[in-house]
Amino acid sequence: MKNQFLFLSLICAFALLFTSCGKNPEKTLPSKDGKWTLSGTYTTTTSITGFPNQVSSGTDTGTATFTSNSVTVTDGSNTEVYSWSYADDKITLTNSSSGVIVFDVTSASSKKEVWHHDQTDTQTTLGITTSVHYVADWTLTR
Repeated sequence: MKNQFLFLSLICAFALLFTSCGKNPEKTLPSKDGKWTLSGTYTTTTSITGFPNQVSSGTDTGTATFTSNSVTVTDGSNTEVYSWSYADDKITLTNSSSGVIVFDVTSASSKKEVWHHDQTDTQTTLGITTSVHYVADWTLTR
C-alpha cells in the first residue's frame, strides 16, 4: 500500500510538472532564442451612423521575437516593438503607437501558442456614432 501511494504521488508530481511547464508563456515565449513564426488573420468592421458598414480583413505573417520584457513583431517591412506581460491567460502588448492590445491565450505549449483579440471602440461626436470592431487571431509556432 505504501509503495502504491508513493508511485501515485510521483505520477501526480510529474503530471503537474509537465502540464505547468508548457502553459506559462512568461517562460516559454522568451526561451531558446525567443523567435516565433507568426501567422494570423484580422477583420475590422467600421460602423458610422447613417452609412453602410465597412469591412476589411487580411492576414498577418512574420516573426515575433521575445525577450523577458519586450517583443519585436515583424510583418513584411513593418516592425513594431512592444512591452509584453502575461496574467490570467492574457497577453498584453503595449507600445506608444498601438496603445494596449490584450489577447486571450486560447492554447499554449512549448511549440505553439494561439491568441485571440476582440475589441470594439465607440465614439459619438455631434450625434454621429462611429464604432470600430477589431478581431484578430494569431498563431505562434517554433
